[in-house]
Amino acid sequence: MSRGLLNDARVAKRISDDFVPASAGIERVQPDRYGWDESAVSRWFVPMAKDAFAKFAPKGWWEEFKTYQGIYVVGADGTTYAYRVVWELPPEELLKTLDAAHAEFAKKPPAKIELTADSVRSADFHLLDPSTSAVRVFSRVRPVPDGAPEGNRGVGRDHFWVFAPEVKEILDAGGEAGASVAMPSRIAARLVRFTLLDHVRNIGHPYDESQVKRADFPMWLKSRTDERRSFAFIGTFLSERDDPENGEQGKTGVEGTIEGEFEVDVKTAKIVRWRAFASGHAWGQTDTSPPKGKYPMVWAMVEADDATARAVPPVWYGLSPVWKKIYLRPSLARDPK
Repeated sequence: MSRGLLNDARVAKRISDDFVPASAGIERVQPDRYGWDESAVSRWFVPMAKDAFAKFAPKGWWEEFKTYQGIYVVGADGTTYAYRVVWELPPEELLKTLDAAHAEFAKKPPAKIELTADSVRSADFHLLDPSTSAVRVFSRVRPVPDGAPEGNRGVGRDHFWVFAPEVKEILDAGGEAGASVAMPSRIAARLVRFTLLDHVRNIGHPYDESQVKRADFPMWLKSRTDERRSFAFIGTFLSERDDPENGEQGKTGVEGTIEGEFEVDVKTAKIVRWRAFASGHAWGQTDTSPPKGKYPMVWAMVEADDATARAVPPVWYGLSPVWKKIYLRPSLARDPK
């Protein structure tokens, strides 16, 4: 589902009033494309998607893109009532599709089947380990430049994970209030390569270590007790890569500043509070209809310990086994400036 479409109040109301909304990462429902194993969900989804494509997909869509991404209207038994590619889909067109699908559903309801949690549960291969700290990340284009496509008014969401050995590395640094503490290199790399991205219209692509031009994050101890320690940090970052598809600039990148603070429970080596705000500019990513030229970005980060944070991994951790491995142990060039 395009995030821009969900910004339309009519679309949100229509879906919530007359449909049972569900969403899933494409890597879960089409796992063979990304290197994951099949699951109960994917075994149900793929035959349904093939049927929907045969009925509703634009000619040549599968041959060109090899993806089942899109919006479906489907019965629990797999009966398909609609499929739409949602890239640049106007809200009015989606509403027409929903109306037609709802009418078809009334004429030909699906067979009754019994669904249980066990019958549809996917393997919980991304559940957060209790020792890992989760931070929720929001990104926005703000202010949205005049004339920018509607999707730029959305809110990007992701998670940022900090692993226990990294927190212990911070705690082991010791020192008194005001003392400088080195931010672990993997935390810095994870921030600049995977987290401070433009996720507003679609997922932003991460940067290789060679594409990180600046990653400077001074950090210091704010206060300490036997139970808690609090830290503060500031930073500047710049990443950029060649983008032949970006005819306007030939580059895709992001640049900005960040300031924040976090608090650690000494006994568990977990982050119990995290607040950070970043601002800057991004450019490129023309496949997702961004504003022209360099456009303003803001990010907010806050600790998270709810069911969503424990079940939904960071975007690139969950996308494929290859990216998961890099996310766990990211690196930076020896001395990015």
